[in-house]
Amino acid sequence: MDALPAMRGAGSLRDVRILVTGSAGHLGEALVLTLREAGGDVVGLDRRPSAFTDAVGSITDRAFVRDCLRGVGAVVHAATLHKPHVGTHSRQAFVDTNVTGTLALLEAATAAGVAAFVYTSTTSAFGGDQGHGREPLRARPSDGGPRGPGGRGERAPPSARRPSASAAT
Repeated sequence: MDALPAMRGAGSLRDVRILVTGSAGHLGEALVLTLREAGGDVVGLDRRPSAFTDAVGSITDRAFVRDCLRGVGAVVHAATLHKPHVGTHSRQAFVDTNVTGTLALLEAATAAGVAAFVYTSTTSAFGGDQGHGREPLRARPSDGGPRGPGGRGERAPPSARRPSASAAT
């Protein structure tokens, strides 16, 4: 995370406001806690209230997202649905959150001049079933490509993954 302030010409983590989406989830709350303990100015965003959530709403709500990005220099996007949500959420909810919501967040961040955007995609990047028992998450190489419905957006054609120059204006 030390690279984030440098991207804005700042001197420390305290010099950049960071928006963390999915702040009521396991990964999101760990990110908010870690960044705050390091002195970061962090805004937690989630559709569910929590001790780590400052702004309650959906990433699919473009006006809400635009408001949350005021003064933000970096985004850490952890608001995704993945394998544990298969039994509780519809296929459309996966598309709305993982594709439509991510696109809304990317477009709003671009329009707001956000300098850094980190997309965590799913906790599958950690490999195995790590983290679901509330153990500390530890990064390790993935044992393959995207797994579960949360990874479907990662297999989208390149034109769907990269906004065109005209889309950003």
